[in-house]
Amino acid sequence: MEHLRGAAQLANALVDEVGVASADAFRGALVRACASTWAAVLSWGHLFWLCALPAWRVAALVASAAWPHARDGGAAAWRAFAAQERAWIAAELAAAALTVLGWLLERHIRRQRYVSRARAAWRRLSARADAAYTTLLASIRAKSRTLAALFPHLAFAAAAAALAALAPSTTRALSEARALLSVGFPLAATLAALRSAEPAAEDHWLRYWVLYALLELAKGAALALPLARRAAAGAAWAAAWVPLLELFALLWLHLPRAGGTELAFARARTLVCAAAPLDPRARGEWGEWAGARALLAHGGALIGATVGGGVFAAARDSGAMLLALLFLPMPGALTHGGCLLFGLGYPAFTSVGALAALEAAAERAARRAREPAAATPSAVVRVGEALWRSADKLRRRTSGAVRADEPAAASASAAAAAAAAATPARALQGEEAVAAAGVDGAAARRLVRARLQYWLVRMVLALALAPFRPLLEWLPLVEHGELCAVVLLQLPYVDGAARLYGLIVEALRSADGGVSPGAQPFTPSLHAQPARRLQLHGAGDTPTEAGPAVPAPMVARAAVE
Repeated sequence: MEHLRGAAQLANALVDEVGVASADAFRGALVRACASTWAAVLSWGHLFWLCALPAWRVAALVASAAWPHARDGGAAAWRAFAAQERAWIAAELAAAALTVLGWLLERHIRRQRYVSRARAAWRRLSARADAAYTTLLASIRAKSRTLAALFPHLAFAAAAAALAALAPSTTRALSEARALLSVGFPLAATLAALRSAEPAAEDHWLRYWVLYALLELAKGAALALPLARRAAAGAAWAAAWVPLLELFALLWLHLPRAGGTELAFARARTLVCAAAPLDPRARGEWGEWAGARALLAHGGALIGATVGGGVFAAARDSGAMLLALLFLPMPGALTHGGCLLFGLGYPAFTSVGALAALEAAAERAARRAREPAAATPSAVVRVGEALWRSADKLRRRTSGAVRADEPAAASASAAAAAAAAATPARALQGEEAVAAAGVDGAAARRLVRARLQYWLVRMVLALALAPFRPLLEWLPLVEHGELCAVVLLQLPYVDGAARLYGLIVEALRSADGGVSPGAQPFTPSLHAQPARRLQLHGAGDTPTEAGPAVPAPMVARAAVE
């Protein structure tokens, strides 16, 4: 008890010392706060009532005035509905019920996540099928590599023959969807690949567009021959078999495990590069003097771009596109041939070069990872570095501020070119040509994306103008306008394809209400950095290890957007 009494006295003394109010003071403050809060709530409620009362009265007046008209309109609508035939009434009721059921089903599917589950199940099934297919190919390859390489194509050919023999009506019905398989589906897949920035998908669809361009070019050249259209119209067997063959060819190119795109592109690449010169080792043009000529050409291009400005750089970077100007004063038939050549042939040529540059850059990176050895600088390397420093000083004097990373990048490019050209015992391979041109993996990837953007924009424009093609054929100079449009889409310093692709992406982004990964707006930076658009054209053409000879301007052209 004494302890408790002492503790109570100590607590009272501590309360008095701290200054804690009494219970009556706390009670009075709480009562006043509650009264003030209740008065505030009543005041806000009165204000809300004063604001809502006029609106309520206006709504009541409008409803009372509109009610007779709504009642009469509803009665008239019911009489019109009841006056219909019972079949139409049943169809309308069924449509309404299906709409409600569809909405309920969509809510149920979204809540239960059936779509994501189905995608996951499809991925698992695809993985199992891929594993089984890989095992089958491995077992066939163990017996015969040739049979393993031919197995996907033989299996597809057997399946196509069985489908054509067992279901001819279904096959003919499917052949009507050739336009969807040849342009529609690849166009949507190309746009998805560009927006998602998937390298494998971009490479695949660029290969497909090269094949499509070559086939269209061959078709246009064949129809341009004398009496070709009349002979094609008179061939009765073509009307029955050509659509089926075209359907199976498109399926062979699109099916994932058929391997048609890769095989056809490998053969088409040989045809595209058939005009390239032979192996430079047979001509003996590679050596110190070839490297010196390349460095002098590079230095002259630098000085010319500094002195002449963007006009000289634009004319140089345009390359063979300037030859399209020769078709403008020609008649319409010849101008149409120029449209085919520069709208399909030349883009296919540059697309093959972009893929070759990408493959060479990958091989060069792999070789560097395996053999990290630095080349000893030679006299040509020192000459190239001195030439770059002199050109850089001149450019700094004339243009002012320059990016800090340009001298180092160009010096490394010149050093790589000189080191590659200083090896007379062997010819430059594909990855060394890319190194000489200063084209790394990122630049090659940008070049592939630029080619894909061109094909996407060109196909979109072709589809948009297809309904008006019969009307446009009656107008004069239509082929000349088409040729100018094709040239403007591909000129480096105009970048019409990139600009239109940016507009397409912005339109899709506004329609989707969000930003898709990998889809970035077009920012023209070509005139701001003219030095980064310079190319190094070696003395001759360079073969790649992965395929036939590829012209050096194709491999060396690394246009940076």
